[in-house]
Amino acid sequence: MMRSCGHPIAMIGFKKLPDLFFAGLVNFSWGYGWFALSGTINGVSIYSLNTALKLGQLLTVAPIVACSPAFTMLMGLLIFKRETITWSMVLSVAPVVSGVIVVVIQS
Repeated sequence: MMRSCGHPIAMIGFKKLPDLFFAGLVNFSWGYGWFALSGTINGVSIYSLNTALKLGQLLTVAPIVACSPAFTMLMGLLIFKRETITWSMVLSVAPVVSGVIVVVIQS
């Protein structure tokens, strides 16, 4: 619920201060080693999300962002080899991915 509220709040914030770097700076701080890499990746992802929100429509961007658990699950399976995909996982992810496809086609 909090994450879904974040997108429209970010768009409101861009009306007051349209600076993508400041938005990313507010959200993250730096650490060491792997934490720094993770922070960099998260910073880039938030910058990309904020760019999409600034340039696109909320109803197009938010569903695409909602697919992040599917990408995380696939990375766990294909890259890190630590995930086992079950039919219940596939059935729970399928409606989200299908919804994103419909939203993208309609845009």
